[in-house]
Amino acid sequence: ESKSTVILVDKHGQPGGHWNDAYPYVRLHQASTFYGVNSRPLERWKGDSVSLASRNEILAYYEGIIRDFVKSKRVQYFPMCICHDPAGSRVFNSLIDKQAVYRVADRAKIVNATYLTAVVPSISCARE
Repeated sequence: ESKSTVILVDKHGQPGGHWNDAYPYVRLHQASTFYGVNSRPLERWKGDSVSLASRNEILAYYEGIIRDFVKSKRVQYFPMCICHDPAGSRVFNSLIDKQAVYRVADRAKIVNATYLTAVVPSISCARE
């Protein structure tokens, strides 16, 4: 078992990634049972293989996951923060308090997951 810890920097105010930006009526396009993390099912009841979770259900699901991760003391979660140069910088900033600057230890490994950023039409500029 690893003793590693994770610092999660999130520009959103709550966990859920692009689901924070989705229209309120959006649902999964696949059964909830096949979505999420292995350690915590999203399905409404055991064996439910047809329900499509709503945006709010998914946001609540990820909120619970992060809460459990933080309780484990192996994850630190920094909502409303941004790293302007995840490939070359070890610093990230608060989007709320411009004076708040956080530095990641030199011994830490940085994993840049921003390449997974979804383009959500409701918050993106139109392409020409």
